[in-house]
This record gives sequence, structure tokens and C-alpha cells, in this order.
Amino acid sequence: WRKGIPIIQFDCSENTKRLDLIGRFILQGNEVKYLLGALPTAIEVANQKDAAVLVLEELNALSPQQQKVLNQILDWRRHVYVPELGKIYRLENDAKLLIAATMNPSTYGGVFELNEDLKSRFAEYVFYYPDERHESKILSKITQLPDELKTRMILLANETRAGVNQGELSYALSTRDLAMFANVYENYKRMFNNERRALEYALKVTVVNRYTDRQEIETFKARISSIFGKVVD
Repeated sequence: WRKGIPIIQFDCSENTKRLDLIGRFILQGNEVKYLLGALPTAIEVANQKDAAVLVLEELNALSPQQQKVLNQILDWRRHVYVPELGKIYRLENDAKLLIAATMNPSTYGGVFELNEDLKSRFAEYVFYYPDERHESKILSKITQLPDELKTRMILLANETRAGVNQGELSYALSTRDLAMFANVYENYKRMFNNERRALEYALKVTVVNRYTDRQEIETFKARISSIFGKVVD
């Protein structure tokens, strides 16, 4: 954004096909045209603008077969071959293309292990949950939570993360969960005109209901009670 570099964002899934990454023929009116996929599009944009960023969201949602399609753009070749057109889309010498990818840990459902050849083509950064100071700063920017309630919610989130590490809970509250709680809490405050009732309902629908196992629910409710008092039955 600071340098005015365009970003091409592509959401990966288990249904992503080679056609999505490389391209496909489409019927447009009475004409058959070739629609470039995410990879050659990123090269074209980088060549036109001198620089571009391609972000592959949820990289390990790609099947192992589709992961292989990425190899040619990620190594010294710096190109994508489109056999349907008999054409190579190649990154020009003075053009720069940064390829980044995001992924959740392989312990998450609906993801695949990364192929070793694909994994070796990336430098990897591991991001953990933010510390309390940074999480508080994030929530201050995106929510209207009062400081005391924000502190308690962060404490609750940290307890769920510890609970997952200890095997007591199956779900750890993320910063996104806290932001959702804040939004729902504000809506319920306007609806009920009662802060305690709003807190009870917001906790139920945005955090308690993340759990389905009876024992987990009781464990989690005990943690809520220790932080907020008895607000959830």
C-alpha cells in the first residue's frame, strides 16, 4: 500500500483446480476466450507495474496435486507455462513478484500437509497469539469494548489457549472471536438496554457455543465464572 504495489489475492481450497491457477477457456457472447488464472495474472501485473504481490490464502487447503502446479513460478524459472495457448508467461528481469502464502496449522480440519518440494520454496514465519498488550491494542482499534471488559475477555481467551495446550478444551478463542464478541455485545446492549443481560447473551452465542462436549462446556463456564462472576447458566 505504501509503495502503490498491486496485490493479487487468491483463496485456496480443496476444490481449487489447475484451471483456477493457470487458466481456462470461457464463452463470452459468441466468442471463446482464455481467462488467465491467478499465477499468469500475477506475472502480467508485475510486468506491467514493475512489481506485484501474490497472496495465496490458506495454502495447505490445496490438494497435493494442485500444490505441484505452483512449483514453476516459485523457483528459478520465474514463469508459468500455459499449454492451451502454447505460451510461457515469464517474469521480466526488471520486474519483481513477491509470492506470499498463509495457512493454519496442519492440526486444523480440512487441510493437507504441504509437499516437501513446495515447502522448500518458501521461507516460513510462525505467528502465535499476540501477547496481552498487543491483543489489547488490536481490540482497541477494531472494537468499542470498555477497558475492563476488554481485559477480562483477553484473560478468558488466554485461559482457553492454555486449556487447549493442557488437553482440557478443544477450542481456543482467537482475537477474531473477541472482536465478534464485542460486536454482538454492543448489539445486545442496544437491544436489551441491560449490560449484564447483554454480557450473558454475548458470551453464550460467541464463546460458550463454540463447545459441544458437555464436560468442556462446564469447564469453560467455570472459567467464565472465575473471571466475570455467575453470568452464564
